[in-house]
Amino acid sequence: MPLIILVVDSMGRYKYTDQELIENLKDTARKLGRTPKKREIRSPGSWVYIERFGSWNKALKTAGLAPLKEIGLSKEHLKKVILDFYKKHSRTPSVSDFYKNPYLPDPRHISENSVCVGTIL
Repeated sequence: MPLIILVVDSMGRYKYTDQELIENLKDTARKLGRTPKKREIRSPGSWVYIERFGSWNKALKTAGLAPLKEIGLSKEHLKKVILDFYKKHSRTPSVSDFYKNPYLPDPRHISENSVCVGTIL
């Protein structure tokens, strides 16, 4: 029987290795069939990944997973995403669509980049 050593910090919390965290992300992604959102990660919580890797997206990239939303998207990319959504659903995306769909950019990117949905269509 293999010996399992648990390392705890001064607060009595289990200390995860980078490899354990990466495997947890990969396992969760396999179960979901996609990259997990921060709120879908439990034990340890997503804050552990952010603290260890510097950001959620860096943790995902370290695990070989595609981040759901990137910061600093170009206007051209945002326009393409909105146009693709329109072609698929025959309507413009709502703010709620942007928040609910992990593959749409954060709606704050739309206003930061001054993209007007009406002028795209």
